[in-house]
Amino acid sequence: MKIIRGPDGIKEVEVPQDEVSKQKFSDEEVKKLAEVCMNIEKHYGFPCDIEWAHEDGKTYIVQFRPITTLE
Repeated sequence: MKIIRGPDGIKEVEVPQDEVSKQKFSDEEVKKLAEVCMNIEKHYGFPCDIEWAHEDGKTYIVQFRPITTLE
C-alpha cells in the first residue's frame, strides 16, 4: 500500500505490481538523504529517529527526535 495525495485529498492505494520491486530512489537520492540525516545528527550531537516524506521529486524532513534506546 502507498499513501497518495490527489484532488480529493489523501488516500491509501495498492501499489501496482510492476512497481513493487522497482527501486524507488536513485543511488544519488539515497546518498543525499543519508547526508542530510547525518548532518542533522551532527548538528544536534545525538542519534535521531528521522521521519521524511517524498513528493514530486522533493524530499522533506517532517520530524525528528532523539533515539532513546540503542542496543
